Amino acid sequence: MNTHLKIPGWIYACAAVVIVSGLMGFYAGIFNPGLFFGFMPNMDWEANQLPFLNGLWGTRNLSMVLVMIAGIALRNPYIMFAIFLARTLTEIQDMFFLAPSRLDPSLMQAAEATTFFDQFMTFFPFIVIGAELAAVIGLGMLLFRKKKMDQSIPTT
Repeated sequence: MNTHLKIPGWIYACAAVVIVSGLMGFYAGIFNPGLFFGFMPNMDWEANQLPFLNGLWGTRNLSMVLVMIAGIALRNPYIMFAIFLARTLTEIQDMFFLAPSRLDPSLMQAAEATTFFDQFMTFFPFIVIGAELAAVIGLGMLLFRKKKMDQSIPTT
């Protein structure tokens, strides 16, 4: 297994987006859930077990960030590929399966006075999933292209 492949610079840019998103998820999960969920202004974030569940979300985001940083520090494309893949699969499930089936529309409201941050947060999830998907495809092609795979299969 060759972990010393040259990783293109744009993959590191995608990793930076994932790291920023993960740090925001950590902060939101532990300290301020409304950061990502401003469209739910009447939500009681201290109700029932929500602080625990938000904390789970926060710590898992931090863990992904730390492993991505380890992959970058080690310049290991396999670690980075695994994190990008895990994040991509998570985001797809969150955005396209979980949210449409579980969010209560009665809790959602459009913000009356939108700030730049509110507007940015409308598009940010799509920026993140786009960066993750691009990196998964790019690293996948780098790591698993047919020529490389043919060379790694032992013949008798």
